[in-house]
Formats: sequence, C-alpha cells, structure tokens
Amino acid sequence: MSFERCFARYFVRCVTRYFVRCVTRFCERSREASCVASFAESCEALFIFVETKNTVMKSIVLLFALCVFGLSASAQKIYSVDAEYKAQVKVYVVDAEYKADLLVYKEDAEYKAGSNDGRWYFVDAEYKATKKIYFEDAEYKADLKIYFVDAEYKAGWKNASKKQLLY
Repeated sequence: MSFERCFARYFVRCVTRYFVRCVTRFCERSREASCVASFAESCEALFIFVETKNTVMKSIVLLFALCVFGLSASAQKIYSVDAEYKAQVKVYVVDAEYKADLLVYKEDAEYKAGSNDGRWYFVDAEYKATKKIYFEDAEYKADLKIYFVDAEYKAGWKNASKKQLLY
C-alpha cells in the first residue's frame, strides 16, 4: 500500500473520530434521544465508507455529513410550557410589529427553522426543544416581546440587545 493511500485512510479516520466526538457532545448537551439514535446510525455508515477505496468519494460523503449535522444542530426548536417556572424565557405577544423585540415566523418543518433569527419550529415534546418558553399574559412580566409575522423574510431581531435570551 502506498504512502498516500495510508495517509488518506488515516486522515479520514481521524476526521471521522473528531466528527463523532463533536456530535456526541452536542447530543449529550441537548439531551435529545432521537439525535443520539440517528447519530449512531450515521456513525455506522461513516465507518463503513472509511473502508472504501475511493478517497475522493470518501471526502465528498464526509463533507456532506458534516454539513447536514451542522445545519440540524442549529435549529431553533421551541416548546411552549404550561407554567412560568418551567420556562427558560418568558414571552409576550404584542399587537403591533413596532412594539416587538423579535419578529417571529412559525416554520412548518423542523429543518427550516433558523438558529437565532426569528424562524421558530414548535416541537411537540419538551425534550426535543432547544428553548422552552412561556407565554405571559402581561407585557411587564415578559423577558421578550414578540410579534408573529406572515412571511419568512420578515422574521428577525428588532432589539439585538435581547438576542442572548435565545442562545
């Protein structure tokens, strides 16, 4: 076996192991059971492709996998809790766009949700969420004032000083 082939195989294995560690840490932090399961399946596929002969194909597949996991890790998944003490952020829905700190667009699919740009996907279970919110009935009780917009391009921060609330 040539030096180049050995080096390529070693490099791909090292990158794959690093990728596995990064995604494992993300899954542990998010405590998302589905993430761990899908990650285990992806790792199995990655280790199978490491044994293939075509170095270019391995590189393409690895870059694709990194991009897919990178995009899914940043989704702003929201769960609406039923009690104030369970929430990470308390929000109030204002009646006009100019009063809001954040303009929110409700996405219909999880993969479309943004990282922290006002595009939210509401999940059906608490463990799937990246943020848990509580809808307040009074403006003065809320940490964040939001307004729901009807178009994705309108979503975004009006008051950037409150952006850290959703990180």
